[in-house]
Amino acid sequence: MRRGWLSRSDLAELLLAQQERLPRLGQILVEIGAIEPAVLEAEWNQFHASRSEAAETLLCV
Repeated sequence: MRRGWLSRSDLAELLLAQQERLPRLGQILVEIGAIEPAVLEAEWNQFHASRSEAAETLLCV
């Protein structure tokens, strides 16, 4: 099995499409070797930071 076959844009699309299932989706991706745990954690943190920034921007408009 190839490790790391998800690109960052693929992961971002998955995160956006499956927000309510993110914890389980992340666990599955790690289990099948599609992404390393540290990369998933970094992307998760970046995803939440960007969502927070977007929410703040919307509230300020």
